[in-house]
Amino acid sequence: MPDMWSKILWIYGLAVAVSMLIAVLIKLIVIILGRLERVPTRQPEPAAPAVTANNPAADHVVAISAAVYAVLGSHRIVHIEETRRRGGWLAEGRHAQHTSHGVGHHPRHKSAG
Repeated sequence: MPDMWSKILWIYGLAVAVSMLIAVLIKLIVIILGRLERVPTRQPEPAAPAVTANNPAADHVVAISAAVYAVLGSHRIVHIEETRRRGGWLAEGRHAQHTSHGVGHHPRHKSAG
């Protein structure tokens, strides 16, 4: 019996040691990958403004903005919420789900008696 307990404790200790080794290895990988991501990169030069006063794109932006204002007017969106769904769609979906299983009614077996 004492030999069995020593084997159990040996296996338990080995499992703990292997688990700790794997945890330390994972932590080292995370640290190394974190440092590799923080390598300074060359900063891109700031882009020139796309819309300037003499740019034809500015005229397009103004024209589109005026068209949107003409269509919508001075209204603005104050609240957005999902519309309520009708129960018919829900009931039809449930019916399709329940009838798709093809479970039919079977007559009970009559006992031979």
